[in-house]
Amino acid sequence: MEASNIAVHHGDQYILLESSEVKDRAENIPEQEVKNYLEAIPQFYKQKSIIFTDLDLEGFSSSVKDTVQDSENHVSASVLNSDVVEIISKKVLDDQILRLNAILHNLESLINEEKEEYWKSNYLIIKVQRNIFKTVVYMYKQEIISAKALKEFFKMKKTFPLAFSNMYLAPRMDKNPDSDNVDYEIENPISTLNQWYSAHLRTLNEVLGEKDKRYFSFSSLKQFEHLAENQSLNLFEDLLFSGDQMFHTLEELFSHFSKTSLSKSKNPLNHAVIHQYSQIRNKVKDLIDMFQNSESSKETLAAFFVLDFIQNNYGLEILDVQKGELFQEKMNSISSRLQLLSELENVMQYIGKKTSLDTQIDYTGSMGEEAVWLYKYYHLLISKIQPILTHMQSEDHFLNQKLHEKQMYISGELERIILSNQYYSLK
Repeated sequence: MEASNIAVHHGDQYILLESSEVKDRAENIPEQEVKNYLEAIPQFYKQKSIIFTDLDLEGFSSSVKDTVQDSENHVSASVLNSDVVEIISKKVLDDQILRLNAILHNLESLINEEKEEYWKSNYLIIKVQRNIFKTVVYMYKQEIISAKALKEFFKMKKTFPLAFSNMYLAPRMDKNPDSDNVDYEIENPISTLNQWYSAHLRTLNEVLGEKDKRYFSFSSLKQFEHLAENQSLNLFEDLLFSGDQMFHTLEELFSHFSKTSLSKSKNPLNHAVIHQYSQIRNKVKDLIDMFQNSESSKETLAAFFVLDFIQNNYGLEILDVQKGELFQEKMNSISSRLQLLSELENVMQYIGKKTSLDTQIDYTGSMGEEAVWLYKYYHLLISKIQPILTHMQSEDHFLNQKLHEKQMYISGELERIILSNQYYSLK
């Protein structure tokens, strides 16, 4: 797909463009054309975007249908008696889901975390598990299984924690399959779930009830903190995550207080819940203090992830805590940076995959068309980044440094690709 004002082919009716002219023309490509381009590439249409907010919905729905329905031998439910269809679904398809879940957990029992020499076999197991998760979601998307079956699959045993462990581990191991040195430096429950490779897990939001959605978010946070071994939250570990105490206490409170009016229900809280409420409230006050006053960016981020979960799912008001000045502004600032990092990381990975030395082939010359589209997309992202970078506070240094590093990498690679190609325009 060529941009409307740039061509990579030539002839008598075309003139060669300077690289500066190519970039100028790229910046003038209409946003809708860029969106149409991104919708054709899974790595982009499965990524949650701050520029094109409905991209992951439109692209995925248009690409996943019709495999079964277009078959000549397809028998629609309207042809068969509905009871027969239901029986077939119950006896065959739902049983397959049960078997897949059993395989998933049997594979988990084979993972050896103690010895480094098992790293490669562990990686293979994790890749197979990822394929199982994707297969089940694909079956739902193709309407082979019901929403109920999909929900039940993920609610079996300890499937939620396993799914999020896989979400964090698999992409990191893809990057470095020969070493157990998995880097979680900028990994987080927000950015990772927004990445294109997590699109299958985001599908769960279509089938889960409100309480299950909150547990979905909690499980993601809990598994991240476990894998990252976040030292900043060690003092809070037992109370916040052990036995899912924080989740259950917040749910109990949520059932007694309206999120909008915060009015008490008629039934008083029992003594155990009051005690847990008091403990969690005190710890959340400590987290707010850490978030507002710590000079360590890692401590600030660790506190942010927990506070963000509570605020988005229940509202911090439910714990009756004082947030301090500029609290919300700082929360919004960090959230924006994390979303931008996620999207820039995706662009960087896409370019890196196409030009990687690991492929033994340099695709720089064949990326001429793509570089034009990516240049425009990148500059749309830059328009969101610049205001953030110009209002940097000391606690933002870590995330801003990461934004700057990715920005420099992408701009440098796109410049190299554009200079390696020839572009033309009609005379």
